[in-house]
Amino acid sequence: MSRKIFTLAFLLVACIALAEGQLKAIPASDDLYLDLGTGTVCNTVVLRCELVNKTITALPVMQFNLSGENLSEDGIAILALKSVLVERRGGEQTGMASLTSTHSWSENATPSELEEVFHPIMTSLREGFGSMEDVEALHLDRRNEEGVFAFDVTRAIHNATAERISFVLVPINEADYRVAFRSRETGSGPSLLLIEPFGPTDDGLLPEGVYANQSDDVSVATEPSLIEA
Repeated sequence: MSRKIFTLAFLLVACIALAEGQLKAIPASDDLYLDLGTGTVCNTVVLRCELVNKTITALPVMQFNLSGENLSEDGIAILALKSVLVERRGGEQTGMASLTSTHSWSENATPSELEEVFHPIMTSLREGFGSMEDVEALHLDRRNEEGVFAFDVTRAIHNATAERISFVLVPINEADYRVAFRSRETGSGPSLLLIEPFGPTDDGLLPEGVYANQSDDVSVATEPSLIEA
C-alpha cells in the first residue's frame, strides 16, 4: 500500500509541475556499471545492480551536470530509472539505496580511476554503511508496476556544491537480488527530475479566508469557520 501511495503522490506532483512548466528532466551525462566480480568497467545498454550470495557483484553509477541549475528550498529532486529486468529471492526487505558522490569522472575512466573516485562509498559498503558521514544520502526505492525506480534525492541536490553529482545504486535484500536498468545509450536512461511544486508565490500573502498566527518560531494557519467561539 505504501508503495502505491508513494507512486500516486509522485505522479500527481510531477503532473502538476509538468502542466505548469515547473518540472525539468536532466538526463545522465555519464553512466556505467562496475562488475565487482571481474573488476571491470562496463559501458553497455544496461546498468546492472546485483547482489548474489549476500555479496554485491555489480553496481550502477550515473553522473549529472548541475551547472546552471537552481533548486529552490521547496523544490523536490527525484532520481528515476527504468528497469528491464528484476529478479529477487525473499521479499520483505528488498530495496535499493542511492549513495552520493560529488567527484567528477567520465565513461572513459579506468577501473583504478573509478576505484579512487568512489573509494569512500566502497569503504562504506564494506563496513555496512557504518562510516557514512551523510546517512541521508541513503534512500530505499519505491518501484512501481511499470518498473520505474524513484529515489528522493532532494537533500543531496540541496547540499551539492559542485557542478556534477553522481549516484551509486546499491541492492539491499536478504537473498539474491538482480536488477537491470536502461542506460543512457538507449535514449531512456537515468533522469534527474527537478520539480518546483508550488511555483512562484507572493511573500506575505495567504489565500482569502485564511488567518496566520505568527510567532518567532512557528506559523500556524487556521480557517475562521473552525475556530470555536
